[in-house]
Amino acid sequence: MLKNKRLLLLTLVLIIAATVVLGMRVAYPYHRLTAFVLLGLGWLPLIASYRMNRQVLRVQKKIIKKKTRPYLPHAVVAIILVLAFYITGSLFPVEKSPLVNLRNLTESA
Repeated sequence: MLKNKRLLLLTLVLIIAATVVLGMRVAYPYHRLTAFVLLGLGWLPLIASYRMNRQVLRVQKKIIKKKTRPYLPHAVVAIILVLAFYITGSLFPVEKSPLVNLRNLTESA
């Protein structure tokens, strides 16, 4: 169980590191790529922790309902990871938006 918590902590550290890389523009001009690689790597320990937890549940089939509680941290970290992908993609887009140089068409009429 301690190894699962360490893997979840590693996932959170990778999410925070990706956010810091984007916010402080570490490794400029490749800071976006670096951050998305860190976010992608954040999935690896999460999946490994999930699989380790799942193996424990397969062995103890009689008490599966009581053992579903350890999955709550995995769900929370997965939601945080997905939100981090969405937020960083929105705040720091990879491509320039085509809407940036649009004029207000109502003023020119």
